[in-house]
Amino acid sequence: MNASEQLQSLIRQHDEQPDACADALRGLLAAQTLPAEDLPGAGWLVNHLIGEQQGRWAEAWALLRPLSQASDHPRLLRNAAVAAALAGEAVAAWALERRVAGAQSAPLAPTRQALRLAALQHLLPALSARAGAEALQGLLEEFVDEACAMDAVAAASLNNAVSTLLERDGLDPADPVCAQALTAGAELARRLWRRAGNWVNDERACYLQALVANRLGDAAAARRAAEEGLALIAANGQEEVDQAFLLLEAARAWLALGQREAGRQACRQARSLAASFEDAGLWQWFDDKARGLPAAD
Repeated sequence: MNASEQLQSLIRQHDEQPDACADALRGLLAAQTLPAEDLPGAGWLVNHLIGEQQGRWAEAWALLRPLSQASDHPRLLRNAAVAAALAGEAVAAWALERRVAGAQSAPLAPTRQALRLAALQHLLPALSARAGAEALQGLLEEFVDEACAMDAVAAASLNNAVSTLLERDGLDPADPVCAQALTAGAELARRLWRRAGNWVNDERACYLQALVANRLGDAAAARRAAEEGLALIAANGQEEVDQAFLLLEAARAWLALGQREAGRQACRQARSLAASFEDAGLWQWFDDKARGLPAAD
């Protein structure tokens, strides 16, 4: 395999073998054979594997610093800025914030907001659910909702942050801080995606809102969000995987509202769509999300 193929292989395998992939990534970067177009993907993997999972942010920054000096690709600069900030290299992080703003033709203030959210998503796995919610809520309270080229970056980071919090052990849905952070984070993510994304981004943001609302026990809000997402799919095209997962959340909401037949029908539709899934990992994810819902008739 050439260097580009090696990187793609690491991206595919990193969830199953994170430490081995991190070591291979170090060797790949040391060889300096990656083409320029692959550097942004390598930068993301450095932050994910070496920074987030291994907690080695100083090393992540050391690896990304020379890459950021050789390239002005916005995605690479964003990852380098996050690594510098989390490595405690404030001056370098500030300089990279300005370079990101220039590369994206975006004002500096919303660029900084988006980069803070990008950094937070890497920090959340090491924080308790309550501490993570407090950190997210603090950033949301300071957020100035100004349309710019960083909207998609902020939206993606918010989506990842809220999803991570939803899956954290110890999350207390009755805790007002957690509930507010999750609800406001999902709402802002959708608002940003509606400006910066396409209809698929919008319906997936609906799914996130439905997940949040069901987790917080607000079945009426979950039903509305799930049905909005399903309506977007019906109006725009086929997204059978997304449709199946939205139907699960609609079913959960209908059942919580006492509408058992509507809930069972949504479950049947979801399971019918899932029967065509070919990826084993996708099946496992579906089964996990369907836990507690009625089995197929």
